[in-house]
Amino acid sequence: MELDEVVNKNGEIFNLISKGESLNIFKEIDESIETKTFLKLIKNDLDILNLLTNHRSNMSIIDGLNFPMLFSIDINAQTDFKKHFDELAEMNIAKTDQELKQLFKKVLPDVLEKISKLPTKTKVNLLAQTRRGNLLNSFPKAIENLKPETREELLKEGANSIAGEIIPTVLSFVETSKSWFINFGLEIRKNIINASNIDEKKYEEIIKKLENHYHVIDPFISLYWCEKEHEPISFYTIGSRMEGKCPICGSDLLKCTLYHFKPNIIKLLRANEGLIKCLTMFLVDESGLLWLPDVYLEGIKGDTEKDIVIDTENGKYILIEVKNYAKDQTSRGKKQNIDKMMSKTLNHLRKYKEHDIDIEKVYSVFNYCYDKSLQAHVKRNLKTPKFSDLNLIEYNVVGIDTLKNMKVEIASKG
Repeated sequence: MELDEVVNKNGEIFNLISKGESLNIFKEIDESIETKTFLKLIKNDLDILNLLTNHRSNMSIIDGLNFPMLFSIDINAQTDFKKHFDELAEMNIAKTDQELKQLFKKVLPDVLEKISKLPTKTKVNLLAQTRRGNLLNSFPKAIENLKPETREELLKEGANSIAGEIIPTVLSFVETSKSWFINFGLEIRKNIINASNIDEKKYEEIIKKLENHYHVIDPFISLYWCEKEHEPISFYTIGSRMEGKCPICGSDLLKCTLYHFKPNIIKLLRANEGLIKCLTMFLVDESGLLWLPDVYLEGIKGDTEKDIVIDTENGKYILIEVKNYAKDQTSRGKKQNIDKMMSKTLNHLRKYKEHDIDIEKVYSVFNYCYDKSLQAHVKRNLKTPKFSDLNLIEYNVVGIDTLKNMKVEIASKG
């Protein structure tokens, strides 16, 4: 239900424009029964919310590329993977690196030319660095200081340019370096577990729920092996998982799987501010009130983007600020993020007050659990002169553990 204007206390009308991606993403949500059902269900599932609202830096398989995947492995797997699968793993990596390097030498100059925002000096440095040493190590280091959007554009262009030629190389590499595949997956798994502050058992339970209950992830590649001391046996399946016995000793095969998200879900995870923003929009829309995301006041110089503006239908409005932070931070780091979030929220409030737009309440929504420590920090902030203006309206801080109540709160108080 799109809001197209706000009216201030004097009856002055301000047209609204939505400049971001959120409106298009929400339209896709609204047209998909599967996506709406998923969002409706997970708002009450804190385990799922905790994992899927992680920042892209904790979810992506490659630094700088916003492409989340999940990795699962049997808890009781004790293999020395390098020794068990491939004593020559380093040799295979070196061979693949040389093959990749030849491909990069051929396509990288053209790819760099397509990135208009990349300074010439940076292009020269990238070419030089990726032609020296180990490409698998040097290229990620060479691009780590680029702006996130430039880095992602570069990776996408590179992938598109070499897709046809790189597939045989990568498949050969994966087949001969199974230990590398597992260690690669374990690094993804460790990052998400640490950021979510859960143990391995809980993580694997969540994976099963996502696959078998919510049906939002599918196997991409699965690897199976037997750890018993006999002739080594291991094999891959692509796009499926199975339960199997070792053909030599009859023991249950161990397995690990790299999962990809279904297209409608990965759009939510890759969106600006991630799943937390998408779920917030969904709950706001369920309230039945007029609203708009990524909002600017048309014709107002210096106006800043408001994540969500809601019309309460009584001449007053609600502002919502949504933030998706990396969760693998200290308590101090989280509180610093809250300070920044509150400051930005306060600036939005003051901007609307300048134009006599009547703000009834404001929500700050983030992807942390709003525990007692963070609640106490917010209360202390509100007692300081810096944030005193937030006490003039109804100010609410919402975490993933209280987000489910937002629809009822907005509808009943609006």
